Amino acid sequence: MSAAKRLAYNSAFNVGATMFSAGLSFILVPIILSSLGESVYGVWALVGSVFSYSYVMGLGMNSATNREVPGLLVKGDQKGLREVMSTAVAFFSGVGLICALLTAVLYHGFCDWFAIPAQMHATARATILAVGTGITLAAPLQPFGGLLSGYQRYDIMALGRILPLCCRALLIIALVSGPARLFVLGLIATGTELTIYVIYLFASLRLLPSGTFSPRAANWSLLRRMLAYGVNTWLYGLGVVIMGKTTEIVLGILCNTEAVARYSIASSAIFLLGGMVETFCGPLKPMVSDLQARGKDQQVVKVAFAYQKLVLLIAIPTVAFMVVMGKEFLLLWTRKDMPEASLALAILAIGYLFRLSQHSNFLVLVGLGEHRLFGVVTVCMGVASVLLVGLFVALGWGMVGAALGNMVALAILGAVVLPRLFRSKMGLGPWQGLARSWKPALICSVPAIASLLLWKLLRPPQSWAELVPGILAVALIMVVSTWKLGLLKEEKSMVYSLVGVTAKAP
Repeated sequence: MSAAKRLAYNSAFNVGATMFSAGLSFILVPIILSSLGESVYGVWALVGSVFSYSYVMGLGMNSATNREVPGLLVKGDQKGLREVMSTAVAFFSGVGLICALLTAVLYHGFCDWFAIPAQMHATARATILAVGTGITLAAPLQPFGGLLSGYQRYDIMALGRILPLCCRALLIIALVSGPARLFVLGLIATGTELTIYVIYLFASLRLLPSGTFSPRAANWSLLRRMLAYGVNTWLYGLGVVIMGKTTEIVLGILCNTEAVARYSIASSAIFLLGGMVETFCGPLKPMVSDLQARGKDQQVVKVAFAYQKLVLLIAIPTVAFMVVMGKEFLLLWTRKDMPEASLALAILAIGYLFRLSQHSNFLVLVGLGEHRLFGVVTVCMGVASVLLVGLFVALGWGMVGAALGNMVALAILGAVVLPRLFRSKMGLGPWQGLARSWKPALICSVPAIASLLLWKLLRPPQSWAELVPGILAVALIMVVSTWKLGLLKEEKSMVYSLVGVTAKAP
């Protein structure tokens, strides 16, 4: 299979699994909100926010793992593969111990740090214990996800997620009720994630040569080298976590759990879009590492521009929908009128468009090992967003102020700083990204955005029966305009090859 075709297949599997997961989440959010109520849902959002920081304990080691694996496979270096996996498993076993300590700290302090209603203290602590235990047990299994990514087996990763997610949805619908509903939800969520990692483990064992990892094969000099690479990726992820999750923590401290719940619901639509873009781009990193190992530098530049354009073709019309139809969408989705949340959604969507436009560029630099400044700058912007959010919330602007603080930081990061860094690392001119990615994506999006505005003006949707066909019509307009206006000849040829059709000569 050619590199381009493999990349397309991997992206298709990754996006398919994410769309499936997003669809389930879309269905479950109003069910969970109805079962828990806004106050309890806000506690659940806070639990997720504080544990999202367990990501930072990995220090980018998983990223380093799937950076090392493609090159070792190209060389056929089984000894090197054994050392990488043994080192990664040993490292994440230590991370599991730290997660256990974090769980103990949160168990004792969570209800004191946040505005948790007194009657919920016992259940909240039990939920912290359940979620933290699951994260602790899953930590040593994390390298196997990085291994499958390094093997570019995104088909296995996608299929390994779908069945556990289906079981989780059924269990939530059946069991999340009664006074212990928050604790039960925590057990179901953490059990699902642990199951997915166990599936990754068994799939990896079938791919690896026997005896590929062992505690005695851990190489501590290799660990230092992998951490030196991984920390730079970790900094970028840390900045994203700070911007994405700290806002809920700030609202939980300065406001109440109802404000957390509404902001969480508004931002969840953004995170679904972000998750789709990130999984679509996921196969890009090991592919770039593979191309670099083969000396195909010019192909890396072509892939970078093509992926940024595809990301924008997904993100621009989706963000336009959130801005134009956010109020109607939230009302139908949650069956609650939340004007502040819809305004926060529109503001956040604009900010995240700029960040997502640079995600593929970041992964290209990660694949090349040239991403250090990306991480440092993203952390700085994350800290700036926290300061702005804290200021605006303290001024009494509530969730709208929180969204505005994030949007300002994201716009500076994604529209000014990161594009300049990418151009300097890749040796590109100042207008190449605009001409080869932004310009065609914006031109293709004009008909879809115009149809959204016309739809809003003539008859805003009042029911799902009106909303869904409208979304499908806008999506069809976007697909047609993309095919006619946005894809180059070789990109169309790749699409033909993926569906088994021979491209016609022009």
